[in-house]
Amino acid sequence: MKIGILTYYGVHNHGAVLQANALRQLLLAQGHEVTFLQFQRNYDMLPSKQVRKYKLGFSSIPFYLRYMCEKGLGNVVFNLKKRKALNLYRRENLPLSGYFSDFTGDLVIIGSDEVFSCEVGFNPFFYGYGIKAARIISYAGSFGPTTMQSLGDNNFKELISAGLEKFDQIGVRDENSKEIVESLSNKSAALVCDPVILYGYETEQRFFSPKCADYIVIYAYDRNMNDTPEISKIKEYANKYNLSIY
Repeated sequence: MKIGILTYYGVHNHGAVLQANALRQLLLAQGHEVTFLQFQRNYDMLPSKQVRKYKLGFSSIPFYLRYMCEKGLGNVVFNLKKRKALNLYRRENLPLSGYFSDFTGDLVIIGSDEVFSCEVGFNPFFYGYGIKAARIISYAGSFGPTTMQSLGDNNFKELISAGLEKFDQIGVRDENSKEIVESLSNKSAALVCDPVILYGYETEQRFFSPKCADYIVIYAYDRNMNDTPEISKIKEYANKYNLSIY
């Protein structure tokens, strides 16, 4: 089959890139032709200050100057290197084939990741609108922090409900998303495994040689893993078992 994946492939986030590639690899192994579909992201739900973080331009300069003052030059340099590495990985592993509205293949898969979340902007195509493919399903999609209450407050329930009826099958990765789907539609939502865990990256890991035998990896964002007690507990655990921290 000719399959198009509709997900947040361009986010400055290792998890987003890994989930996109994992789903593609699983489908390629089954003999399908797989590509990623482009879209124009909507930022209407985000505060203007946060929009400047995502829509790079002259208006972004004050945002990133404040970021550098708060986080330090080292953090900025780290993120620039991270962006370069992720962009290179995307070019090599996440092929694009034009906009979702032009795709006329056999199947569009929406997900995984927080594709249904309205906290990062309301994007109708993630709910099936404007898709011409023969079939639409979601795999491990998530509403993230979005709740039924917030959907009601923003008058999104009716739009999302009508969109979900366009899906042939719906797979989600968490209970909150399952409850929302089944409350807003006549569809049943299956709880499925995130593609990163399903794929496992076992082959890729064989090419990685850690610098030491005993270590722990801390996966975090700028906004968490910053509390002194939390950091102390991690260091305490590492010291107790003689582990290096990455």
